[in-house]
Amino acid sequence: MQRQDVRAEVEVCLLQFDGKRYDIHAFVVMPNHVHVVIKPTPGYDLSIILQGIKGVSANRCNKLLRYKSTFWMDESYDHIVRDAKELRAFRNYIAKNPDKAGLQPEDYSLQLRNVLIT
Repeated sequence: MQRQDVRAEVEVCLLQFDGKRYDIHAFVVMPNHVHVVIKPTPGYDLSIILQGIKGVSANRCNKLLRYKSTFWMDESYDHIVRDAKELRAFRNYIAKNPDKAGLQPEDYSLQLRNVLIT
């Protein structure tokens, strides 16, 4: 995801079912990993959602890169957001992650959505 076109493809895949199968509260697509706060809508399972996002984005990105290899790690590191305080902490972590890594704005894609935190 070091290339802007690859990051853009991952972002398109993340947003494809936003507001339908899930709601995205925040994400950052960095050169070597992604962080996302995602809330499945009723009737949708997080593991199935992630499998879909990862599968489609891997196929599309591998075409861009002309690779036929593993694009994503098999495991995701899931955390349950239990309250508004944790949601703020995760959003803050996502927002600061590129700066912490020393990246310039052209090196990552970041979205922080306005969400009601109670």
